[in-house]
Amino acid sequence: MAAGVGLLAGASRYGTYGMSRWNTVAAARFGTERPASRLPYWPKAVVAGSAFALLVTLKGCPELWARHGLAFALLLSCCLSTAAWLLMASGQREVADARRAELVEQFLEDPAAPVPPREPGLQELPGSLRQWNWLNIMVFFLVIGGLAAQLFISTTSEAR
Repeated sequence: MAAGVGLLAGASRYGTYGMSRWNTVAAARFGTERPASRLPYWPKAVVAGSAFALLVTLKGCPELWARHGLAFALLLSCCLSTAAWLLMASGQREVADARRAELVEQFLEDPAAPVPPREPGLQELPGSLRQWNWLNIMVFFLVIGGLAAQLFISTTSEAR
């Protein structure tokens, strides 16, 4: 339950841009579909969900750590790995933003220059970062699902 609350808190959107069409220069400079946070929602949700679950169980139910130590170790490693992924993706976005700004400035300096083409490398993350992201998300859901199943089975067997 704690992981679900953290997951929802990390995935919530605190506002999106409802931008209309801009002229070519403004669209090239600022983008037309830029979300409030430029990093994906799921990794932020995984970090928030796993950190919240770890903190709540550490404070409220330390006996769960003793019974399910491996699961909590995997959850901690998932939290740290996803946080490291967010740092890497943030750095990648900064490099892409700098390259995009350079292309726009070159376009603005020369009035006869054609509009710079869209570069796919500036729009999405490299394949290795995407695979790392999906691995973190899968590990998170498998660990949380396994913990939930174990807790459900143990509470059901205790009720009999």
